[in-house]
Amino acid sequence: MPYGHPEGSKAYRYPQPRVDEGDTVEKFSRRRAMIAEHMVISQAVSPHVVTVAEVDMTDVSRLRDKHKGRLKAQGIGLTFLSFILKATVDALREYPEMNAVVGDGKVIRKGRINLGCAVDSPAGLVVPVLRDADQLTVVGLSKTLTRLADKARNGKLEPDDISGGTFTVSNPGRKGNLYGGAIINQPQVGIVRMGEIKKRPMVITRGGEDVIAIRQMMYIALSYDHRVIDGVTGNSFLFRIRELLDGANFQI
Repeated sequence: MPYGHPEGSKAYRYPQPRVDEGDTVEKFSRRRAMIAEHMVISQAVSPHVVTVAEVDMTDVSRLRDKHKGRLKAQGIGLTFLSFILKATVDALREYPEMNAVVGDGKVIRKGRINLGCAVDSPAGLVVPVLRDADQLTVVGLSKTLTRLADKARNGKLEPDDISGGTFTVSNPGRKGNLYGGAIINQPQVGIVRMGEIKKRPMVITRGGEDVIAIRQMMYIALSYDHRVIDGVTGNSFLFRIRELLDGANFQI
């Protein structure tokens, strides 16, 4: 049976691979085993739909450049991820259908926005939760995520740090990552995954005229559970995130 396959489900039993001379065998760690099972169950339970938006991050980049030196002197890192987290929580307030979890035959729209953010750690992937994320500014989100990421790297995360998430954002890194669809973190109904930010020539309108300008562009993908979320809602939610990032009207 494939590793991590939901217990009780029927599955094709594929032949086990042979270990040849020179191969290195590494058994699944407990964390990796839990991740494997969670991912397989999520794919089996939720019909995933992935939709992608193209975002102009130029104004966000300018806003970041304006403030990052001052904040760095205070020991605060102002990352692009911080702005994506803020745009996501603001959009979740407007689209409460996305801030939900699925129970046994029911959908529970959560009253609080507790945003999970997938980060890497020496022990593997972990998803700390930023509680009441919609009450935080861009800087507040950055500081909270930095604190939780430091705890993850030092193996000091507590159960409350990784439980109770209502929606998730994934940042797989900025190298060679055009875009991709992430697997939903059950029992949530959606996850946003950011891509690499690259400078590209784009057609924009200035003074009523179309011109070609160099802009900092990024693809962002939303995976949503089609049992609960229809295409209109999923697309509108992602478009709102795009609007917020394009406008870059954030309180720092």
